[in-house]
Amino acid sequence: MTPSRENLVKLRSYEEEVYLHQVIIRHQDESLERYRDLTPALDAAAARADEELGQEWRVHFHVPLHAAPGEPFR
Repeated sequence: MTPSRENLVKLRSYEEEVYLHQVIIRHQDESLERYRDLTPALDAAAARADEELGQEWRVHFHVPLHAAPGEPFR
């Protein structure tokens, strides 16, 4: 997912307490930032400037086969 404030708001709707949702954020300098779950990643992003949100977020989810999460999620 390409991070933007709008996309992060959409991503927050996937927060829940049963499963972990590991997050890897790739930054412009190709460094990686890892979070064990979605909530800490989103909370950290809320305190950052837009240009510090990273280039790409990869989030591990288990989604039912019949689900179509839609954009911006692929």
